[in-house]
Amino acid sequence: MLKKLQDNRGVTLVEVLVSTALLSMILLVITSFHLFGQNQFINQKSHSDSVTNVRLAMSDMTKEIRKGATVTDCGYEELTVGDNSYNIEINSSNGEYRLVKYGTNPLEIGEIKSFECKFIKTESENLGVNIEITGTQPGQSSPVSHSSRIYFRK
Repeated sequence: MLKKLQDNRGVTLVEVLVSTALLSMILLVITSFHLFGQNQFINQKSHSDSVTNVRLAMSDMTKEIRKGATVTDCGYEELTVGDNSYNIEINSSNGEYRLVKYGTNPLEIGEIKSFECKFIKTESENLGVNIEITGTQPGQSSPVSHSSRIYFRK
């Protein structure tokens, strides 16, 4: 063992090239795993943010309706509940869709592509509303959607 340590011949060029190639392959694999994990994290965060925005919009709409306020206008991309009005607008600076609430507690929620409100009714009266909200995910082709039925109290 001591003889090998005291040998001053060094390493050949082939040995250096082989060890450099092996080290490069190992670093390439480690880097590709890291980049894959980073991309997955970004995609999951984007999806989570989109779901959160859709839930926030649905929560605010249902809260206003359940307060007992009268729903006067219900249709595609518009809802009026008491003094509050919900509309879809396009942000002029970046072209993104957003849900805007005008009224007593103004609210602006990004990445909401559309919502639709339909009355649930019989021949003589409105029993409630059915709301469906669709959100966009940046960089994703599949939208996030959530729907809810809210029946009016008598």
